[in-house]
Amino acid sequence: LTNLHTDKLDMVLAVTNSMPKPYVALHWSERPIWVCHDDFEIDGDKPIKLIAHPEGCHYRQRMIDALSLKGRDWQMHFESPGISALQNAVMDEMGVTALTTKTILPGMRKLSPKDGFPDLANIHVGLFYKHIKMSDAALKLIEQISNGVSAFRKPKSARG
Repeated sequence: LTNLHTDKLDMVLAVTNSMPKPYVALHWSERPIWVCHDDFEIDGDKPIKLIAHPEGCHYRQRMIDALSLKGRDWQMHFESPGISALQNAVMDEMGVTALTTKTILPGMRKLSPKDGFPDLANIHVGLFYKHIKMSDAALKLIEQISNGVSAFRKPKSARG
């Protein structure tokens, strides 16, 4: 979002810790859910093998904070910037990660506090842009993104 504020970018689709922020056009919340492969065995005496995006990712930080708060040891076992790589790592039984409902694949098992995995705080996603700087083409793109988001989620407009 810094690049938007300094006019290096015209629009940004970003994950944030809270909503709304200046220049937000629409936003929605997602609750990350702990998952592993259906057959993955979790040994309560060993550190949790985590699968995550690289440092700086809100999902990663929520997983680490939740496990640390619970006093549960963890080890970063696999990391990748791509969601499909994390899904593949889960399917290869490499460990545990947090995904949204829409990104959980068949063959994955949801984990809950009963399994020793605390609930994770919501992640907030938003489309940000400076209205007065947008060209007609950019506004058309924003409309397409908004329509695409509306197809799977009820976003909240910043205007209401």
